[in-house]
Amino acid sequence: MDFRENSRVRDLAKTTRAFVIIALWYCFVPFHAFAQQADAPGYNDGDWWRVRVELRWLKPPLGDVPRNCDTAYSEYLVKIEGGEPRVFGIKTGLGGEKPELIDCPVVIANVLGKSKEQLKFPQRVDFRFPLRPGSSWPYREAPAMYRVESWEKIRTPKGEFDALKIVRISLPGWPRVLPVTYYYAPSARAIVYSRLEGSYPGEEPRYELTYTLVRLLFDLMT
Repeated sequence: MDFRENSRVRDLAKTTRAFVIIALWYCFVPFHAFAQQADAPGYNDGDWWRVRVELRWLKPPLGDVPRNCDTAYSEYLVKIEGGEPRVFGIKTGLGGEKPELIDCPVVIANVLGKSKEQLKFPQRVDFRFPLRPGSSWPYREAPAMYRVESWEKIRTPKGEFDALKIVRISLPGWPRVLPVTYYYAPSARAIVYSRLEGSYPGEEPRYELTYTLVRLLFDLMT
């Protein structure tokens, strides 16, 4: 076997290894890692998402804590009816679970990533689609901004999702905005997990408020 034949064999081996590496990479990297962006979702009547909301105090509160609509129940149902999202608090009693229709737009904001016009800072959530890692935009009503950091896997009671990690942070020189981290999953068309840190940058943590997806139902063909 002469030098040229040896060279061809080595080149063929290198090419084969390269194809094997590429094939393995495609097998193990999540599908959404190839996606350049997450487009704005569409919804149909009957679509719903059930979330668990937990308020955990890391430091004893000073005085009585007001009971807001988003902490009055441990779980909520957001359902599309008549083209609009509605919120139901899940009440549990002797007769089982009973959904109660309530007016609580902040729950919608923390599930679908969009807010009604009357919802103001700091409850307002303003996702701007399409979402892609590296994109950012200013918060509408406060010295803060949103930033899409990366695709990550997030595990919830409903299962594991490929989600975009989105953070809301203060602008430089304006530390008085509570930081929030969201995980938006295109396959769920919703925020599957979020965590609000109840302390301003540089302060000792006081509490954290989390939303976690536990169940969902929608038409997968749309």
